[in-house]
Amino acid sequence: GACILLWDIKHSRTHRLLNGHNKTTLWCLRYSEEGDRIISGGGGTRIRIWSAKSGALVRELHHGDQLNGDVRSLVLSPDARRIYTAGVNGAILIWDAQLDRGQNKLGHLEFNPSLIALSPDGKELAFCGHDNTHAIIVYDLNNLKVSREFVGHERRIVDLTYAAHNNRFVSASEDGTVRTWSTDSEVALRVFSGYNSEPRSVAVNNQQYVIAAGYYDGIIALWRDTQ
Repeated sequence: GACILLWDIKHSRTHRLLNGHNKTTLWCLRYSEEGDRIISGGGGTRIRIWSAKSGALVRELHHGDQLNGDVRSLVLSPDARRIYTAGVNGAILIWDAQLDRGQNKLGHLEFNPSLIALSPDGKELAFCGHDNTHAIIVYDLNNLKVSREFVGHERRIVDLTYAAHNNRFVSASEDGTVRTWSTDSEVALRVFSGYNSEPRSVAVNNQQYVIAAGYYDGIIALWRDTQ
């Protein structure tokens, strides 16, 4: 079964093993903003919340047949009260992190989102899916409607994250590019490319304005986002 390894970055070694996703695939993993909780999701019918300090399982959230499949992506609200999850059937569920079931479903979507990202202020949800549009959709959580659509990638988007600075988010795609977008515009600000391999994941260091992308061939590339 899947397990979670916690690493001691200073000494470059693992210091804790979290077991619980037995006989399932682990698809997504997030730290809370305070760094005291870890939320994980994957195959089966449970989302798990762990103590980052002790490694103990704090709570299990049961989605039952509400997602009808694996949890492929999840994000935690800035106040740690809500969890948003996307599954293989395209539904986005909104959870109360203190209870054990999804409380609401983000309804009336014309898309099939399987990858989601939450803005730092918790007001917008960006998502994309397995369809052939290769678009990023931004959903206004206050007005409960789609507010913008970002088009530019030529193949499936594999990762998506917001940056805490300059109202931006970053995406990685099987077209070989990593792109930065302004939330105020629907055009890519910068396009990072040049490797023969495809990016698989992307992350942002908000203190140093650096974008990191992990590639299929094992390379990690760093760019400074100065625009």
